[in-house]
Amino acid sequence: MSHYRVPYNAGMIRLSRPAKILLSLLMTSMLLWSLYLVRSAPVDGSSQEGADLLAQRLILLDLYTLEASSGVDPSLRQVRLRQLAGRLRVEASRSPQNAVLQVENMILQVAAGAYDSPLAELLGIDYDLELLDPELKGLVRALYLGDDDEPFDAAPFLERLGESWFSLTAIIHYGERRGDRALTAESKARLGERSHSAVARLGRLGLFVGGAALTGLFLWGRYFLVVRRRGLPRRERVLGRADWNPLDGYFVFLLFFCLFSGASWLLAPLVSESEGFALPPGSAVPILYLLQALLGLFLLQRFFFRGSFFDSLQRMGGAMGEGSVSETAAWGIGGYAATLPLVLVVLYLSSRILGRPPVSSNPLIPLMMEASTLWEQLLFFLTVALLAPAFEEVFFRGFLFNAFRAKFGAPAGMVLSSLLFGLVHFDFAMFWGLFVIGMMLCFVYYHTQSLAAPMLLHGLWNATTLVVVQTLFPR
Repeated sequence: MSHYRVPYNAGMIRLSRPAKILLSLLMTSMLLWSLYLVRSAPVDGSSQEGADLLAQRLILLDLYTLEASSGVDPSLRQVRLRQLAGRLRVEASRSPQNAVLQVENMILQVAAGAYDSPLAELLGIDYDLELLDPELKGLVRALYLGDDDEPFDAAPFLERLGESWFSLTAIIHYGERRGDRALTAESKARLGERSHSAVARLGRLGLFVGGAALTGLFLWGRYFLVVRRRGLPRRERVLGRADWNPLDGYFVFLLFFCLFSGASWLLAPLVSESEGFALPPGSAVPILYLLQALLGLFLLQRFFFRGSFFDSLQRMGGAMGEGSVSETAAWGIGGYAATLPLVLVVLYLSSRILGRPPVSSNPLIPLMMEASTLWEQLLFFLTVALLAPAFEEVFFRGFLFNAFRAKFGAPAGMVLSSLLFGLVHFDFAMFWGLFVIGMMLCFVYYHTQSLAAPMLLHGLWNATTLVVVQTLFPR
């Protein structure tokens, strides 16, 4: 790993090998049980609100895209509306306490022609809305069932639902039913503006992703057709000096991600709801991640990378390594571009196999979507684009990959560390995409003998995710 041969494991060596094996088995069972609970637990508004929020926003984006496609055949448009209505019905059933979502579901069902009359749906959710939000119930009844004696006021309705496809479509329905041409024309114009704006944002991102993916394909072609034919130098000179073993690596992985990460996620709602802290979740989670990362680095430095702070950084993957800045940038940016087509293909195949789009369940994404203040947005950028890549590359590539590689070889080390990398994100829909990203990070690290390039690749990927979320789903 470095030019240093300081004995490692000064504290962890006190645990015998049988004790590590026993504790590893115990924590593995805890991790698998947690994954099973997360995967099989019924989804409701309190436990999986973040995952539902992303699914809802993706449905809304599809609705805007469909609205902007004026040339679509009306029968095909209805088919697509019914498909989206089916998806939203599932989300609404998972969040029965979300009154706004129930109303949006009703609006889409009516627009898709699922009911001859909105009365059938209204009667179905009438009681629930009475309990959840009597004011919203009154607005909905006036919107769909009201007459001259029960006028509908669009202003409070837009205030409650926001100006979106759902609210504007419902108002258009009301204007057409009442013969109010001015209200109908104004609402259609506003809906058209929002739809074209959403499609424009999607188009800009599509051009960027498509250009980056084509660049990645070119780099892969160059690698296999040119670089591989020239022969690759062996990369064991520096990486071959890892002093720890796979059991140590897996034990620390379990210790950190079962105990420390679990504690952070348990503390996040307590910190955000505590009167003493009163931090919003968008601030509490990044701050807790910072403390978690610092604790993880201390654990590695204390037991595996003994020495002064800067010596420890050198041992944690060689810091900047021996390559030039331009070489590091080339591998980092090139690796980012080369990762894109692979992940896109994997996600496409996953969606075809599962029969549904791979909607991420990463709990950080909904928090990114809800980040409204400059402070929260800056904190998220620092966390996902700088802190997370730095810590995770030290841990997964500098420490865990080398633990497996030293015993089983580089290919097996890449696969094993990447599987664990995908697992700890608790994002089942994106698991194989995360696995591919982990493999590419190992690949770049192995060929540069430095963590600087994979840190850059990882930071670019996370920053792109943040930009995509903020662009497609603006507040």
